[in-house]
Amino acid sequence: MSPPVKIVSFFFSVDWRSLSLLGQQSKLWREKPIRDDPVKGSNKKGTITFASAGPNTRTTQLFINLGDNSQLDKMGFSPLGQCVAGCHVLDQLYMEYAEMPKQGEIQSEGNKYLKGHFEKLDYITSAKLV
Repeated sequence: MSPPVKIVSFFFSVDWRSLSLLGQQSKLWREKPIRDDPVKGSNKKGTITFASAGPNTRTTQLFINLGDNSQLDKMGFSPLGQCVAGCHVLDQLYMEYAEMPKQGEIQSEGNKYLKGHFEKLDYITSAKLV
C-alpha cells in the first residue's frame, strides 16, 4: 500500500485584477484542458504539479508536495516547478480543513466562497517565476 499523499492544492486565477470573474475564466480553462507533459522529475517535497482527473485533463488546479510523493510519478503527475525560497512556510500552513472545501464551489465562486466558509485558510498572495 502506498503512503498517503501529502499536498496543499490551489487554483490560479487567469486575471488577478478581477477575481469576480474567476468563475467565468475557470469555466473557459476547464473547457480547454492542458495536455500532459512527460514526467521528467519526481514529486518530492516543495515541487509544484498540476492536479488532474486523468490523462490530459489539467486546468487551473495545482498542488505543492508537502512530502515525498514519488508514487505520483508513475501516475503521470509531472512536476513543473519547485519552491526555491520561503519553503519553510509550507510546514506552517493551516491544514485542518483538508478536503473540506468543495472544488466546484471554489471554481465558481472563488475567494468569496473560501473566505465565507474557511476563515483560517491560508492564501498565496504572490509568487514569481525565476
